[in-house]
Amino acid sequence: VPFEAGSTVSLIAKLLAEEPSPPEAINADVPPALSALILRLLAKKPADRVQTATELAQLLNRLG
Repeated sequence: VPFEAGSTVSLIAKLLAEEPSPPEAINADVPPALSALILRLLAKKPADRVQTATELAQLLNRLG
């Protein structure tokens, strides 16, 4: 999970104020390119996220 908190209010505060940790920092087996894509999918601004399933499929295909 991107965020953990002891209460719903704390979780919401983290969602609004913090950036999630890169997956590769939590698990060294996650390739950096996949980690970057996951962070893009979790971006706070909708415009910074992948916009369509087709775009996501293309990005995943590039990862190999």
